[in-house]
Parts: sequence; C-alpha cells; structure tokens
Amino acid sequence: MKLFKGILMLVFASVCLISCGDDDDASPAASTLEFSGVSTVNEDDGTITFAISRTGGTGALELNYELSGTAVAGEDYVMPESTTFFVPVNGETVLEFELINDEAVENDETFIFSLIEEELEVTITILDDDTFPFENGFLVTNEGPFNNGFGSVSFVDNLFTGSQNDIYQEVNNDNLGNIVQSIGFNGNDAYVVANVSNRITIVDRLTFVESGRIESGLENPRYFEASNGKGYVSNWGDPFVATDDYVAIVDLSTNEITGTIPVGEGPERIVVDGNMVYVALRGGFGVNNQIVAIDATTDTVVTQITVGDVPESMRLDDNGELWVISQGSPAFTGNETAGSITRIDTNTQQVIATFLFAVTEHPAYINIVGNDLFYFLDGGVFQTTVSNFTIPSVPIFTTPFLFNMFTPNNRTVLGCDAGDFNSNGALRVYDITTGEEIATLEVGIIPGNVYLN
Repeated sequence: MKLFKGILMLVFASVCLISCGDDDDASPAASTLEFSGVSTVNEDDGTITFAISRTGGTGALELNYELSGTAVAGEDYVMPESTTFFVPVNGETVLEFELINDEAVENDETFIFSLIEEELEVTITILDDDTFPFENGFLVTNEGPFNNGFGSVSFVDNLFTGSQNDIYQEVNNDNLGNIVQSIGFNGNDAYVVANVSNRITIVDRLTFVESGRIESGLENPRYFEASNGKGYVSNWGDPFVATDDYVAIVDLSTNEITGTIPVGEGPERIVVDGNMVYVALRGGFGVNNQIVAIDATTDTVVTQITVGDVPESMRLDDNGELWVISQGSPAFTGNETAGSITRIDTNTQQVIATFLFAVTEHPAYINIVGNDLFYFLDGGVFQTTVSNFTIPSVPIFTTPFLFNMFTPNNRTVLGCDAGDFNSNGALRVYDITTGEEIATLEVGIIPGNVYLN
C-alpha cells in the first residue's frame, strides 16, 4: 500500500555515441543523450513517461531498448509492439509505457529501461496504490441473537467515515456461528471465537478469507491469545458446573488443541506478558475473584492472585505492571460488593495496591494508553493516570450505556452501544478532550469488542 505520490525528480543520464561509416554523410559524429523524467510513479498514474533528448550528431539516431525489473509485462505494464525508437538531431523523443492498474495488493516494483547499444539504464519505481479490504481500521465483534441466528464482525475505517457489516459472510458466503464472543490474533491470522457454537474460525485479518477452523476440544470458549508459539483459549465448560473450566492449548502450526489447563470457575479475558499468560476468573454465571498466572513454557499454573470480585478486564502498562478492573458482585446476588482496581507486579506476581469504589459502584472496561488509564462507570468515562492513580470523582464525559469501550489512543474513545439487544447496534466515537460524539456507525447485533486492525 502507498499513501503518497512519488516526488517529481529529474533522472539524468548522458552518453556520447560515435557512429562511423564509409561515406561523407556517415562520417564520425558524436551525440550526447540525456534522460529526464520521474523516479517514482503511482500504479494509477496511467503511464510511465520520460524523454530522451539528443545534442549534436547527424541524421536520426536509431536506438533499441529492453525492459526488466520486478514489474512484469502484461501484469504491471503493457509491453510495446516495438522496442526500437529514433531520436532526431538536437531534439527529443518522448517514450510512454502504459501502466496496468490492478486491484492486487503488492510490494512496490521496479521498472528498468536499458539501452542495448550502451551500458545505460534508468530505474523507475512503481508504487502500489491498493490496500487490503480490512486494513487501517477497526474490527468489531457482534454477538448476534442468542441461540437464534449467528454473530458477525464489522469493519470501521480509521477515519470513522463508514462501516461494513457481515464481512466474514460477504467474503466466505458462510457464517461464524452463534454468539461471536471475541477475536484473538497471531500475526496476520485472526481467531474468531464463537461461544455457543464451540467454534473458532481462522481468517486472514486483512482479507477475512477463511483458512481453517477449530471445532473440537472447545466447550463454551471465550477468549484467545497467542504466546510462545501456542494459542490459549479460555473455556467455561458447562456454565452450571464450577469444576470443569479450563484453558485450551492450541498448536499454532496445526491449529489443533493439544492439551488443557484446569482453572477455577469462569475464565474470561487473557493478557500475555512474554511467556506469562494471565487469565481472569470472572466466575461464569457465578462470582470469582482470581487471576491465574500460567507459564507458557511449561503450560502449568504458577500462581493464583486474589483481586476484587468479578474481574472484568485487564491491561498491562508501559512498565509491565498488570492492572485489573473488577466489577464487584452485583446486587441481584444478594451479596453486593464494591468494584475495585488492582495493580499487580508481574515480576513477583504480588498485588501492589487495591483501590476500592463504593459498594454500589461497579466499574468496567479498563484501558491504558501511555500514562493514561480509562474506565467506564454508570454512564461516564473516567480518566486518571497509572503513575499517580486516584479514583476520579467526575467523568470526563457521559454517554448512553456502553456494552464495552476501547481507547486506541489518548484522543478517542470507541464505545459499543448494543441498543435494544435485538437490532443492529452502534459504534460511538468520542473525542476524549471535548467529550463530543464525533461519529456514530451502525454495526451488528450486540457489538461486544473492538480491535485495532
């Protein structure tokens, strides 16, 4: 992909050509040649054009050329019928080569023009103007209706000018299964997790062309992360059984599940820090308060770290410390507990600090960008810092209820608005500084997670 035009430059090459003959008209005469043109062109410019001018000599000068480089005739440019041309005395000849503007995403290519009579050549770079369909934007997972239909993934461009829904269906003429929970990545591969369908669909993250599936060894899968050449998938098992939950291990070379790691009830979000894999035990349909630390080199549980009730999400800061936001036990359980934010030293696996909210406050959706920490609570987006953390008393702005929130930078907040949970939801884009809603984009039913792509 190339987003800028080539800078106009003059490419000069000169040579003195001597021609000899037996008569007076063809007596030795010297010609000086100069090339002028551009060093780069865009694939959509239409032509490669440059001029060859001649100073001195007698009679028209016949020259022959050949074309080479990484650009391919018939694919990147049209090969002329003749490779012979003439240059007049004290004049110039303009050569044009028609470019082929295809839709393939390619590397930039070289077009090399060489004069056969002399060791003289000019190299021009052709800049590809194509992009992959789903790069430079955001992927949004949409759960879809529960046990009726299927979930989907939407794409939103990084300028927030539009959205494309059902991109997997459009590309593959198929569906992703019921309740699209999340996406995890391994290089250019995206692992789309469908919870109820017990399926992970593997696609190219930039084209969304399917390359494989994982359909065995899963039971209520939730989230996927890659570490140490393996994938880790949190699984609830039977949500009404507290003792059958596990993390599945995926061999990324074969995309087969090779083992499981038993964990406590309700494993949810996963954060990878080098060879350490952290899994939040939210509690499934119940309440849990643990973070499991797994060594990815041995696939064993190193320790469990106690945090607040219902750890909802986690983020690493720039110092490698792990921040966990826990919602607290909700009121309907009959044992309501306060939400909290916990800071963990990932070297010692020890809690450094815990910050408690009021008993009736249940924060969620922690995000960290540099030194800034964001979270959502009761219709407000709050901002503080990791270096001098305090629970702020006033939100930076208020919103309708958000089903999730993602801050890709310290300028914008992307909020998932599930609406009525039956029809298409929206991705709401806010300016962090002003709190202004700068865009609202329609996505699928129950948008749940947003990923930078």
